[in-house]
Amino acid sequence: MIDILERDELRSLVEEVVKVVIEKLYKDKEIRFEKQKDSIGGNKENKKKNVIVVFTGAPGLLDAVLAGLEELKREYSLIVAFSEAARRMKQFEDVENRLGARLIEESNIYKEINDADLIILPTLTQNTAAKIAWGIRDCIASEIVACGLLMNKKVIAASDSLEVKHVSSPYRVLLEEIVDRLTKLGVKLCKACEIISLIRNNNLGSYPGEEGDRKILSFREKLLTNEIAMKIVSQGYSKILVDPSSLITPLAYDFLKDKKVEIVRGID
Repeated sequence: MIDILERDELRSLVEEVVKVVIEKLYKDKEIRFEKQKDSIGGNKENKKKNVIVVFTGAPGLLDAVLAGLEELKREYSLIVAFSEAARRMKQFEDVENRLGARLIEESNIYKEINDADLIILPTLTQNTAAKIAWGIRDCIASEIVACGLLMNKKVIAASDSLEVKHVSSPYRVLLEEIVDRLTKLGVKLCKACEIISLIRNNNLGSYPGEEGDRKILSFREKLLTNEIAMKIVSQGYSKILVDPSSLITPLAYDFLKDKKVEIVRGID
């Protein structure tokens, strides 16, 4: 009888100990999980946005933006790219170090553009502006902007070299057309000295692919593949109206979601 009682007491004691241990383990696990969540959240908040700064051969505009860019580096990770003309100019020699920036990886340029939140051209020349306006992608500056616009990135460029106030010759018509084309493509033009304040005040206007100016595609084909999805993104569409009978492959669906393309079932 005594043995039975002792065994029952021992069993109860063991069960109580096990219960306490399990509760403590769960509590410790919850605490670690909460700390991990806080850590992840903190990293997201502290992560700086990437800004690609493209310098082309207009050194006269450099002084108007350098001081502002130096302040901007406290809030953003600056990545710099230089046109061939800018690389040959002495005025641009120390810009990379002065801004605490890193040089863009040309071998991985499309990922660099994809990861960027903003593209700035603070020393835009007429030559580069014309190339961008007419889609000539034969240099690093026009290629970065073209790809950025296709990926719905915000692009700000200095308009100083495109001023037509004092141009009375027929060449003025060409400059006006360049400005018009750049604006329609979604490039935000402003004075070089105004670029930093625009960024700080988040006064970047509406761009293709954003609310109020969205490029929408109606898709009625039987199958939406990953190859088609890539073409849709490259053409600047940010929303797709898909016929209810159409099939979307998993790869295509994941790719479109990754590129923040809205998918809506149903076509009016």
